[in-house]
Amino acid sequence: MVSLPFGVIMLPRAILDGEILPLLLLTAAPLLVAVPIVACATIIIGLPVTAALNRQGRESAPAYGCIGAVAGAIVTAAIIFLLDVLDGYWLVPFGALSGAVTAYTWWKLERAP
Repeated sequence: MVSLPFGVIMLPRAILDGEILPLLLLTAAPLLVAVPIVACATIIIGLPVTAALNRQGRESAPAYGCIGAVAGAIVTAAIIFLLDVLDGYWLVPFGALSGAVTAYTWWKLERAP
């Protein structure tokens, strides 16, 4: 998360200028946006997919990774469409990557001892 090191570096200046609240909001903004999106996607997509894969006996890292990539791309594209961001198409691969990493992490942590 890029905003955290930025916030730490800029903290002394923010204290001197008396602008700590804007700096804290800027530092926390990525989490304030990402956490609700990831939580909703986990409940709406992740849990049903996990149940379906478990029921069919097809749980594997590639299955979770591929499904996560597709889901991440779809969620990102839907948000771009809903927010009417004209040049936001380039964010879809990042959404796919984050979906794949999240799904793989979910699969890996489920098997942790």
